[in-house]
Amino acid sequence: MKVFISHSSLDKDIARRVAEQYRSRGVDVWIDEGELGPGDSLVDRLTTAISKTDIFALLLTANSLNSNWVRYELEAALAKLGAEQSAILPMLFEDVEIPAELNAVVWSDCRTQTGLSKCVTMSLRQAGVDYPLPPKEIQVRYTKRVPLGYGLRLVPDQDFRETGSLGAVQRKYVVVGDYAEQCGRSLRQILDNLWSGDSFDSNRNTTGRWTAIIFEVGEHNYHKLDVMPGTWKAVFRILSDKKRLGWIEMSEQEGAHLGYPPRDYYTDDQQFWYGAISGAKWPAIGDGPFHQGSPLTEYFGITNLCFQGRGITYPLSADSLTIASRIFLVRNILLKDLSYRTQSLGQTQDGGLLS
Repeated sequence: MKVFISHSSLDKDIARRVAEQYRSRGVDVWIDEGELGPGDSLVDRLTTAISKTDIFALLLTANSLNSNWVRYELEAALAKLGAEQSAILPMLFEDVEIPAELNAVVWSDCRTQTGLSKCVTMSLRQAGVDYPLPPKEIQVRYTKRVPLGYGLRLVPDQDFRETGSLGAVQRKYVVVGDYAEQCGRSLRQILDNLWSGDSFDSNRNTTGRWTAIIFEVGEHNYHKLDVMPGTWKAVFRILSDKKRLGWIEMSEQEGAHLGYPPRDYYTDDQQFWYGAISGAKWPAIGDGPFHQGSPLTEYFGITNLCFQGRGITYPLSADSLTIASRIFLVRNILLKDLSYRTQSLGQTQDGGLLS
């Protein structure tokens, strides 16, 4: 699936917001920013890109309607539409007149964040991409170890601060989900799907209000966030690595079992690493490393009551509406150091959908 974003160079901020919406759902985006290199023929590159696109997203503003390049791109897309039935998606960002050539095409009002999100989701559905992702597709992403593109963190409204971090101040790492896998689902289902970490602490409270934090990971943020799969082996590595936390000593046997980089943290021996952590000598808060008030709960937000340590959560029963969902561990860094947006999801009974 490829999306071409047609826009005026004066509307870069808008174009980037649209690109983020598609990329966060795992879709390839063509946007002239970063796509054109020295010596490239602009006409040739644009024509080739449009010929390979599945969705031609036209950002309608006063600037774009006065742009000769946008006019050229639209004409090229209309020519392709007649030949291959590619989708042209007019996205209205200002109160402007819709071009006459698009009178027969349904346009979308994207002047609000909600409107933009709904437009992107509907365009993908019409192009044959299911949202929310079906359980089988999530299982494929887990099997293929698809990198985390955009993370999802749910926090109670009273705990959210723009000047704060992804989790409570005492957290060293927090549990997050894959935004692309939860997009389009209700708050109730997301809390169940990500039945882990801080969500477990509060998801039985049906009166609380929730905020979703959607943040960009991508290649450049992987190191900063220290993205690790939500497995016991990864937790052990974080706890024993002196460059991370270094709170417990690794034995020679454990070191040999851990192996050399690049390490696979999704191995089938997660119970071994669970035992290595629970048997380690390190200061405990309360009754041990797997009880409420323990270091794992305090600094990771996890307990063995909800954290299964396989990198993916599973339904608790055969008739559950919960679906298997990937989870990750990331550093609890300040929001100001991330590219992120938020969405208020209200209360569980409100039926709000993540968009």
